[in-house]
Amino acid sequence: MFKAVKLFNQKQYENPKVEDNSGKLVINPNDVLTIVAEYFKSKFQDVSIKNIDAFQGPPKALDKPITAGEVRKSLDRLKKQLSLRPRRNKC
Repeated sequence: MFKAVKLFNQKQYENPKVEDNSGKLVINPNDVLTIVAEYFKSKFQDVSIKNIDAFQGPPKALDKPITAGEVRKSLDRLKKQLSLRPRRNKC
């Protein structure tokens, strides 16, 4: 019964309709992809910001070495996530 109610309440989603600059409906999936990619690129990419140049100059030693406390503090700030390493199967 619960499965029937869940299926009844599900919304049917349609593919979004995409129009080009002239207002014509775009049907070709490659053209749709290009238009959507350009739209989100314009929303999330600030073209006024210049890229930072790579560090120029010879490498040199740190003034103070990185301490274990600094590493621990940085690790504690990370989100708690599962490790990306393979899990061992316990058989």
